[in-house]
Amino acid sequence: MEPITIAELLPGYEPYHEKNVNSVYKAQVHTDDQGEISAFVKSIPDHELLMECICALIGRALNLPIPKPLLVIVKPDSCPPGHDLRKPLFGCEEIQHPSVRRFVCPYGDIDPHFHQLFIEKISAWKQLADAALFDEQIANCDRNSGNYLFDGKTFHLIDHGLAMYILFNEAITIDSPIPDNSFLQVLVQQDEISRKRSQNQFKPLLTQLGRIDISKAYEYSLFEKYADDPGFGQKMIEIYRKRIEYITDIVFTQLGFKPENNNEYGTW
Repeated sequence: MEPITIAELLPGYEPYHEKNVNSVYKAQVHTDDQGEISAFVKSIPDHELLMECICALIGRALNLPIPKPLLVIVKPDSCPPGHDLRKPLFGCEEIQHPSVRRFVCPYGDIDPHFHQLFIEKISAWKQLADAALFDEQIANCDRNSGNYLFDGKTFHLIDHGLAMYILFNEAITIDSPIPDNSFLQVLVQQDEISRKRSQNQFKPLLTQLGRIDISKAYEYSLFEKYADDPGFGQKMIEIYRKRIEYITDIVFTQLGFKPENNNEYGTW
């Protein structure tokens, strides 16, 4: 697992609008390893910043296509309006892909041709099961069409700030599936033979997920250096570890197979 990259925001950023809830900026940032790069940055609360960092580090460790995450330091001459100078921005390296929303609705309404192309590509995506398992483990209910990118060929996953939110506010229990795992639903709608194939594909993925060191991801997030309430991070680790004990049964039950009722993939 790679550490988080520290960057410095350079003057000259521009607002970026795509029905985003938070203020997002397209900017140039400077990193020690890459020099000046293009990135998207945003000012978000501590708990969302932690989840963005943690989920990006975990996802990339699972070889999922997630843009490189950045903790972006700001100075008075480059600080976005209303941002607390004591806090870093969250950033990710720019990927030259539109969101699924923009791809499917290039002129405001759904384009039937582009929509059909998207359906075909998502159904055939080799990492669909990986992404479905990832979203289920982190309890990500926010995988809307603006939160992953698609250029007609490849996908990239973004925006994980609301991961685990429904677990923290107890909207669902630790051992329950999230209400809308859009990636898993594509697999659930397959015929039984295809679903059985997906079940077999999940098994090595579960083993790989089990090798993720959530404490290391937390350490690499540097959360305790900027958080007003570091205790939130320890609660996140506890919830993550409890949920992973149930993740096999959560996924297999949704595919229509009998729960394993075991923990052969380990605890972390």
